[in-house]
Amino acid sequence: MKLLVYSPHAEFPLWQSERLAEAGFVLTVASTEQEAVSIGVSGQVEAMLLEMGARLATGAAFVNLFRMQGVAQPILLVSEPGDWRDRVAAFDAGIDDYVQRPARTEEIAARLRAMIRRQGGNPTDRIVIGDLELDLKLKCGWLAGACLDLTRTEFRLLRMFMLPPDRMVSHSHIQERLQSSAAESSRNAIEVQIARLRRKIGAERIKTLRNFGYRFIVGDIGAGTATNAAAGPPSCKKGRPS
Repeated sequence: MKLLVYSPHAEFPLWQSERLAEAGFVLTVASTEQEAVSIGVSGQVEAMLLEMGARLATGAAFVNLFRMQGVAQPILLVSEPGDWRDRVAAFDAGIDDYVQRPARTEEIAARLRAMIRRQGGNPTDRIVIGDLELDLKLKCGWLAGACLDLTRTEFRLLRMFMLPPDRMVSHSHIQERLQSSAAESSRNAIEVQIARLRRKIGAERIKTLRNFGYRFIVGDIGAGTATNAAAGPPSCKKGRPS
């Protein structure tokens, strides 16, 4: 999940950046208002974290600026407690959620995931399409109840295909979202990763659109098409659906 961070009055805390990265977010930190607007409008990120420090009263002005210039991604505002009128003004200006400082990074991450889910039309951390399930929080997947041993890249690819499903995913979109080294995000490297993913979930679930990208197929596909659905890592077993 790609996240834009902007803190107009101070540098974003390094420890919080590291913890958000551990929670699965890829951070892009903007140093100016215009840079934040440019990144948001370009569609490179899925959500925005606006860190206002003690200046909640000015949060609405920043949010209004972003919305007026075309930033459509959900925005989470983090600030010191302020007057209820300031919070109302911020929501009216276009924030999607608010966290009062001091706040634990776990809460910030959970609220960001919730905003991104709502944006994608998915109400929970678990995506279920037929006999295939993916847990965004635990970073695990299951096929017909059997745990899939997904690598980090395979998980990110499958999340791209399933959220939302049944749409074309271009090569450039995959390269941008993976944000790996040039070697790891080359066309050939992506094809290798998708081939491995197909072996785990069934080849016919991911259709190649020649010269365009891929489409995740939604429909009745039997669980027997995958070749190596098996008991996965401990974290996957812990999150196994009942």
